[in-house]
Amino acid sequence: EPAAIEQVRSDAWPLVRDADELHDVLLNLVILSAEQAEPWRPWFDLLRKAGRAALAIAADDKRFWIAAERLLQARALLGEIRCEPEIKPLATAAEVSPSEALVAALRGWMPCLGPTTVEQLAASFSIDPSRIGASLEALEGEGSVLRGTFTATGQAALAAGQKNPEWCDRRLLARIHRLTLDGLRKQIQPVEPADFVRFLLTHQRLAPELKLRGRAGLRETIDQLQGLEIPAGAWESRVVGARVADYDPTWLDELSLSGEVVWGRLRPPSRDDEAGPSSVGLSRVMPIALAARQDLAWLLPPDRRTDDVPLRGNAAEVLETLTSRGALFYHDLLGHTSMLPGHLDAALYELAAQGLVSSDAYGAVRALTADDTKRATRVRLKTRRRRSVGASTMAGRWSLFPGYAPVIAPEERVTKWAWQLLKRWGVVFRDLIERETCAPPWGAVAGQYRRMEARGEIRGGRFVAGVGGEQFALPTSVEKLRLARDQADSGQLLLLSAADPLNLTCIVLPGARLPAVAGNSLALRDGRIVAVRQAGEVKFIEKLDAARTDELIRKWQRTG
Repeated sequence: EPAAIEQVRSDAWPLVRDADELHDVLLNLVILSAEQAEPWRPWFDLLRKAGRAALAIAADDKRFWIAAERLLQARALLGEIRCEPEIKPLATAAEVSPSEALVAALRGWMPCLGPTTVEQLAASFSIDPSRIGASLEALEGEGSVLRGTFTATGQAALAAGQKNPEWCDRRLLARIHRLTLDGLRKQIQPVEPADFVRFLLTHQRLAPELKLRGRAGLRETIDQLQGLEIPAGAWESRVVGARVADYDPTWLDELSLSGEVVWGRLRPPSRDDEAGPSSVGLSRVMPIALAARQDLAWLLPPDRRTDDVPLRGNAAEVLETLTSRGALFYHDLLGHTSMLPGHLDAALYELAAQGLVSSDAYGAVRALTADDTKRATRVRLKTRRRRSVGASTMAGRWSLFPGYAPVIAPEERVTKWAWQLLKRWGVVFRDLIERETCAPPWGAVAGQYRRMEARGEIRGGRFVAGVGGEQFALPTSVEKLRLARDQADSGQLLLLSAADPLNLTCIVLPGARLPAVAGNSLALRDGRIVAVRQAGEVKFIEKLDAARTDELIRKWQRTG
């Protein structure tokens, strides 16, 4: 920002309040333009009378102030000079080369100038630009200056194809950058939570007119939501179906069977080390995640433990079979284990619930979660008929989960998760990712966001009112938040499952937390909660007219 650059330049220029301070400045800068230092002339006259400084006149009649101790450096820089009054080199002074003298002068000058170019420095010093450039490169090697494009003028020159980099002291550049970020943050006016929810409804394509379509829309939805663990029974009916118009389950089957998408439990259930084998099985409420197979390695929590899970006999046998023989179709598993179908189903339920196995057909999830009551009855009776599962469970192969997952460096994992959260939410802060059970800790993610902000990749600031802590956003999200804030109220009612990621009750929106169960739901109007349904009972938060109330009840009856 120009204001940040000017402020830093003003603050960096030496502060001179007496003759001694001026003498220190002359020692540091080697040469100082007489015209530039005119306000300090009274103190300079005192130094001249004391023989501590002199006016140096170069061959081109340019005039500089120099300290007596810097006479040899001034001559090396400017060539033959005439001094008024005449001064002699100190007895202890050593001869210096022109290149050494120029590096010393620039070392003193760069912390006082801010962003500048070789041409500007050459004009100030009356020195050949090639010598200036070589000296700046020497300082760059020391790490004291940086080159780049820092000002609007430099950006315009770069756009015009002119390769003329700007140079700046690294400490000044850090201050300019910090002031620029602070200025950008102050330009942002936070929106109300209801406006933020309206933005999210648009960002995640939940508004009816913005729903995605077809297989490509489904793939985009999964890319945005991957890494979130959602109840297995809610993924298609409550989450994906709410974002993809005319959703067809065969699209997800095709993505799964082709290997593009994988389902499974990223973070296995916590357990007591002394606990025995688990009787838990995959059910409609068991959290699972959908993800692009190529991203699975960094989506998995690094502390994921599956090597010592206590299993019952059948589950342990199925796991051993898959470990030794690789991926197997359902009928092959029946043959290798010699189990009854009901017993094999129960073993697969248990292994899937522990995050140990997955199937390359999503139809298996539909079958395993279709009817828990019938499934339990089938296991108890040990019937040989597959009355409730049918062909869905038998489609595709079962294999170990996650299968092949290359080792991901911690820094790379945090970086990828940081971008994933921004893709999902547009604006990210600590409270918002409370339900992100597989994401890295907020401290690690926030540190990565600060680095991304410093590089100009994202924005930091106060985007949502009433939220504590740091907030970060994609640059495109900032403008979309403004549009959501300025958008007129439409009065449109939207039903949202409590299992949906946008169930932000007690996080962003006011009110008691609504448990993330597929049977619970909430009604939104212009980003505000107007009613909730929990355990079959409807509670109105805002009073609606009779027509709106009837419309809402009919929508709930249709969605179940």
